[in-house]
Amino acid sequence: MKRKRAQPTSTSTKPNRRREPRSRGVPRWLTGRKDLDQVAQRRTILILSVLSGHTPVTTAIAEHGISRPLYYQLETKALVGMMRALVPGANAASSPDDATPFRQIVDLEEKVARLEQDNRRLERLLLLARKVLPVGPVAMPERRGRKPRRSTTGGPAPSPASKRPASSTSASSIPTTAGATAP
Repeated sequence: MKRKRAQPTSTSTKPNRRREPRSRGVPRWLTGRKDLDQVAQRRTILILSVLSGHTPVTTAIAEHGISRPLYYQLETKALVGMMRALVPGANAASSPDDATPFRQIVDLEEKVARLEQDNRRLERLLLLARKVLPVGPVAMPERRGRKPRRSTTGGPAPSPASKRPASSTSASSIPTTAGATAP
């Protein structure tokens, strides 16, 4: 037995339609900042408005008085910069405030101060090392010829041909104080 699908009852009078798209404003951090370069700010807004579909390219280049090749050059530079900044592991600014030239200058000044301090510390360490260590030759004098073999027994190692059987000391070979041989 097949079930019949129930017909929906239409109690609402609204037709099923999509909502009108809202206009999106320009981000406040981009327009409200005074320390950002004005030309870069305008170019960013231009490229974002074209890429978002808000403004056609023809209208945007006519309003700003730039050529079409310049617009596409700026767009390419902007997209390449975005891709470099968004690569995983890239050392990009985490907030728009960190991307300002003022913040970069402050960071570089801190780095210079830290490097100067390291340089002073290393110079002082070198000075102390020169005071403590004696003055002398830097390299060992060169030896002529072959380097001597070092043995673990302390003496030179006998060659295989010169091996003698363990000698027993005979009485006749031991000298005495009187010059006679010991018995």
